[in-house]
Amino acid sequence: HRGRHIAVETSLLEVVKDGQPLPADQDGEYLITDLTNYGFPLIRYQINDYGRILSESCSCGRNLPMMGSTVGRTHDRVIMLDGREINGNTLLYHLTTDDVHRIGQLQIVQQQVTRFLIRVNRRPEPTEATFAFIRGQMRKLLGDIEVLIDVVDEIPRDPSGKVRSLISELGKVSSPDRG
Repeated sequence: HRGRHIAVETSLLEVVKDGQPLPADQDGEYLITDLTNYGFPLIRYQINDYGRILSESCSCGRNLPMMGSTVGRTHDRVIMLDGREINGNTLLYHLTTDDVHRIGQLQIVQQQVTRFLIRVNRRPEPTEATFAFIRGQMRKLLGDIEVLIDVVDEIPRDPSGKVRSLISELGKVSSPDRG
């Protein structure tokens, strides 16, 4: 399988952006409607996941629609000055897959459209070269931005106990002027 079958017999999956449905093969926010829960129906329930419905059929021969891999959480996106969005996993990949600069756990916080705080765990101890690498990668991907770096003993956990790798303090973006 290249994707995951959608159980259309029991649920309706929609992909939307700004509340409007998107065609297949475009990334957007998932909305779920449960067609079997009569006691507590969930209608267009926002699960805060971001992904796409695929236009292709599955190689297994079933004719059910398929969803692609979930791209990320809706709150795990960086908003650029022009309003475009970048998945936080893209940033993490470019910051953590370099063989020269060993970076332990980190967290990216978008404080404003052009201002980012990067929390870096001090194990392994980051160097000035590591800081320059982080700033360079962030600017390469996002343009002329301010990058602040805070070396911490531990990345803070959210109330559920999870460490979020990307936090956007912007909320929903309605225009590129925010920030």
